[in-house]
Amino acid sequence: MRILKLKKMTTEKLTVEQAIEKGYTHFIEEEGERLEKFSSLDDFNKEYFKTKVCFLVDMSAPYHYSLSADAIRDIIADHVAGQEDVVDDDDKLYNIAHEHDYSQLAEELNKKFETQKYYVTTTIQVVF
Repeated sequence: MRILKLKKMTTEKLTVEQAIEKGYTHFIEEEGERLEKFSSLDDFNKEYFKTKVCFLVDMSAPYHYSLSADAIRDIIADHVAGQEDVVDDDDKLYNIAHEHDYSQLAEELNKKFETQKYYVTTTIQVVF
């Protein structure tokens, strides 16, 4: 699983028990990148996390990365404009890249991107 980290100020603190009661199942260390499950915690892990700042992760609504056709066009057109293999003084290559319709490519990529889920960290700190 992947995490979409958002930089927010802490607004609330919950104990592990309170977090579980409210339906949370996962958390992450403030400086970490690994998703942790409450159900996987043992006494050793609980002692470790007592010294860390951890935030709850909202698993209810996964985020899917996507690219628009316009973003793909801009990336490709910028790449073509910056290439040094040929001299394109009249911007013909750039114009071809910029005028192309990337809608189908965007649709195909976004369909594949949907298989990858990212989860949002909350502003709620979990206290061990």
